[in-house]
Amino acid sequence: MNGLLIARDGALVRLTLNRPEALNALDVDSAQALLGACREIQQDTSVRAVLLAGSGRAFAAGGDLAQMRPDPVRVADALIGPLHEALAILATIDAWSRRTSSHPKPTHLPSASRTARRSHSAA
Repeated sequence: MNGLLIARDGALVRLTLNRPEALNALDVDSAQALLGACREIQQDTSVRAVLLAGSGRAFAAGGDLAQMRPDPVRVADALIGPLHEALAILATIDAWSRRTSSHPKPTHLPSASRTARRSHSAA
């Protein structure tokens, strides 16, 4: 079974963690597949949004403990590096900078970073 499903609908890419039997716990292969997909998305300027989802009843249970059991440090390193790089890539995707010049950026919408800072400071 493929640990990551990739679907495209126009400018939207949906990345679905696909290990429902393990509550989508990330194994090394899934982490590498996610990183590979994110690297491809980063190069494709027609992608304006990425939806990260999980198959089944859970989004993701974290790292796959069964895979970590024999060598927790090595496996955790093999998971964490690719996962952090993949998320860093996704964080750099700016749909507004990928828009066509005929669609100007609205000035009345708060930026995501200002909205995030405001929601964190309110908590």
